[in-house]
Amino acid sequence: MYPASRRAVLTTVVASLGGCLSTFDTVEAPGTHPSDAELRLDIERPGENGERVYVHNDGATDVPMRGYTLEYDDGVVYEFDRLTLEPGSWVAVESTSVIEGMDRSDPPKFVRGANRDEHLCPDGRVTLVGPQGTIVGSTTCPG
Repeated sequence: MYPASRRAVLTTVVASLGGCLSTFDTVEAPGTHPSDAELRLDIERPGENGERVYVHNDGATDVPMRGYTLEYDDGVVYEFDRLTLEPGSWVAVESTSVIEGMDRSDPPKFVRGANRDEHLCPDGRVTLVGPQGTIVGSTTCPG
């Protein structure tokens, strides 16, 4: 008896994996910046090296943050993960922290750590860029 053809073996393997593949977490591609979204930036310096850049959702629609970045004049880029900002919610990116967490208040508040030893925004500007390069907003960094 001859060995099974490669096509038959591959078909059997793929068919048997079909059930397994459905259990994997799928990653959706970033969308676009919603035209009715109202995101606002604030910067806070609570200590000598610490810095927090807040992105507030002041609008009435949920904003999935996947695909959004904070871009600093010195070339540093922080990319957001798959969190969603509900209306009234915010996310704080802390320069010196490695924390990633969520306050389960309503609406939720998020903290993300950039894990840097210095301010991300020593001077100049920080810009919030949405999916597909949309400039959402920017603010001047305290000097």
